[in-house]
Amino acid sequence: MTVHHLTRPTAESTVRTGTWSAVRSSSGLRRLLLLQAASRCADAAVMLVLAQVVVFELEHGATAGAIGRGVVVASVPALVAGPVAGVLADRWRRRWLLGVVHGLRALVVMGAALIPLIGSPLAGYAAAAALLAAGTTSVTARAAALPHLVPASQLVAANAATALVGKIAGATGVALAVATGTRLGTVVAPAAVLELVAAVGYATFREDLGGGRRRSHTRPAADPVSGRASLARVRRNVGAMVGHRVLYGAAFTSAVLLVDRRYTLEASGHAAALAVTGTGAMIGTLATPMLARRIQHHHLAIASFAISAAAMWTAATRTIGPIALGAMVALSFAFQVVRLVGEAAIQDHVSDHLRGRMVSAFDACSVLSFVAGVLTVVLCAPDRPGDVFALLAALHLIAALAHVRLRPRPAVELLG
Repeated sequence: MTVHHLTRPTAESTVRTGTWSAVRSSSGLRRLLLLQAASRCADAAVMLVLAQVVVFELEHGATAGAIGRGVVVASVPALVAGPVAGVLADRWRRRWLLGVVHGLRALVVMGAALIPLIGSPLAGYAAAAALLAAGTTSVTARAAALPHLVPASQLVAANAATALVGKIAGATGVALAVATGTRLGTVVAPAAVLELVAAVGYATFREDLGGGRRRSHTRPAADPVSGRASLARVRRNVGAMVGHRVLYGAAFTSAVLLVDRRYTLEASGHAAALAVTGTGAMIGTLATPMLARRIQHHHLAIASFAISAAAMWTAATRTIGPIALGAMVALSFAFQVVRLVGEAAIQDHVSDHLRGRMVSAFDACSVLSFVAGVLTVVLCAPDRPGDVFALLAALHLIAALAHVRLRPRPAVELLG
């Protein structure tokens, strides 16, 4: 076979032409977002009610043991199911995989109605773990499918759209669960219907979402990332995400400990930190597509680390709760920019037959990096938030300067 060296527009080289209106013009993306909203709304409602039933009714209160088991149930399925989800998303047709996954989620939701009758917390934890594992598979398959629905120049905006829809649908599901009194019997039926709607919608998706044993005709099968420039870009974006996430986890933990120990708020330090970081992530989700249209991705990474360095230095110079929480808004905003750009780099430059595995690895790295940052502070410097913030400011600045020296080359793809 003759291989021709041709230049294909990439997410970074053509992103200046991309707009939110172009994303909205994709009927396939609109349908994907509607199905995502239906399943995410159901998922949020059921998970909230499950937590209510298991922790406060079957476990008789939010004890330390119950909270610990909840953290394990929330984190382990994502890490264990992630690699499996990536393989399935590459080897199976993604629309069929999504249909099967959401059909199974509907069965689990209907089975959850029996948990109060069984009276065993273990059954509730098992149902939550199954839903989280299936959710991880769904997220991986959708992310790997996006390049089939939008051009490369719209991948950043498409990722932002899925993140935004997920947050809105999740909040809607929580509100519906609260409005119904967080009763499992009331939530199960509508949630199961929404999951079945998503299952049928994905299985009958008109557009090809990729996946399966076939190989892409646009890239050599043996070359997972086409071209040295593309490989360097993927490595650079993944490295930026991992580095930023480790520092983010350390900053988050220090802010939580500082607020809890030195400043009085009605909410706990953890709840306050979650609220402000959620705000920063939402702002980042809304702003990243606009920024990516005007600024090269490489420069966005530099700016993100620089903003984080300034925020951490501000928190270090005035070690009080409100300043630390304000710095976390800036830090979560910067990380969201790095994450959305990194996802787009993987989606654009990795071959379809390996994209699911790369997406799942990217997500697993994000989780593990955050945990590493949290554990570093907990084990090494739990009582010195000012010193931690100062060190994080220096490390963010070093990362920004390192990215200045990493000048990307134009990405060239091999078309056969």
